[in-house]
Amino acid sequence: MAVKTSSRSKPDSAGLSRPGQIALLAGVALAYSAVAVATEPWNWYSRVFTAIPGFAAVWYAVKRGWHRSAEERSAFRVDGPGAMSLMVWTLLVTLTASWVLAIFFSHPREVYPTLSHLMNIVFENYPLRVGGFFAWLALGWYLLRRR
Repeated sequence: MAVKTSSRSKPDSAGLSRPGQIALLAGVALAYSAVAVATEPWNWYSRVFTAIPGFAAVWYAVKRGWHRSAEERSAFRVDGPGAMSLMVWTLLVTLTASWVLAIFFSHPREVYPTLSHLMNIVFENYPLRVGGFFAWLALGWYLLRRR
């Protein structure tokens, strides 16, 4: 009787199992996050280190074929429960964006703080900045890997 092995635990050509690959990727992303947020925000250093994952994401999206013509892709249809979900999320995003913009144009900032102004207090702590950047990278990776 043959023993069935999980494809998740098989080593790849580099000798790493799937959990090992994920751990290595997470370690690299965490180290990158620590370097990326090492200086004050809104300078060229932080802009470049933020843009690099963005360029990598665009490259990966092009490689996967998001730019193919409509004839080459299957039609995207939203009906049934998906339509209701799409309407709810659109409403939530619209309301949140409207609220943030209304607060942004209100003054004084201490009385009407924006979300980013409130997050500045949290992200003054270096380990939390690293965690926030790492979470941003992880979310991007998750969204790119979805099928």
